[in-house]
Amino acid sequence: MQFELLAQRGEARLGRLTLAHGVVETPIFMPCGTYGSVKGVSPDQLRSAGVQILLGNTFHLMLRPGVEAIEKFNGFFYLIIFIIHFVGFGAYAYQMIIGNQKFRAKFEIDETAATIMRMAGAIFFGSFLMALYIMFVRPNGVEGTWAFFNLIFVQNICVLLVNTYSLKIDKTGVKNDSNEAIIAPLVFTILSAVLIFGLSDKIYI
Repeated sequence: MQFELLAQRGEARLGRLTLAHGVVETPIFMPCGTYGSVKGVSPDQLRSAGVQILLGNTFHLMLRPGVEAIEKFNGFFYLIIFIIHFVGFGAYAYQMIIGNQKFRAKFEIDETAATIMRMAGAIFFGSFLMALYIMFVRPNGVEGTWAFFNLIFVQNICVLLVNTYSLKIDKTGVKNDSNEAIIAPLVFTILSAVLIFGLSDKIYI
């Protein structure tokens, strides 16, 4: 860890904190991830708020999810990445299946697409359930799960490429120019790539 003082006026300081997993500009709002998650705030809301770092209470983490769960994911960092990725999947599954009407209205999608959208949501939901199984039920955790993680990575890339083509090149039926359909799969692709890299010693057993 390294701290660089960039400017100072009185007791106020502007700095840059370099950590093992990235650089944080200070002063910064640092939410506390009790039990590995920030209560009442979704990953999307954290990203939109510009959060650069999360604090983890080690005593709470020892109680739940516990040392064994953290070790299964090669540390707290990859556990949080796993949670953010698949909570995001769960959020989209909910919006596409349960909140279908509101989700379609958000992107100005015709009601004739409701069924196919729920089908896509079911794919997200299946991946979300598999992630819960790996995290809480499967005795060996992520060990030997290379097929699942690689499938998720390829799926994310395909969604990113298809959505980019649909919104930026083909544009057939596009009424809403929101970039969420590109940004979300891009974020998921990066997160899944980080997981494959960080957990490679376990998932490729």
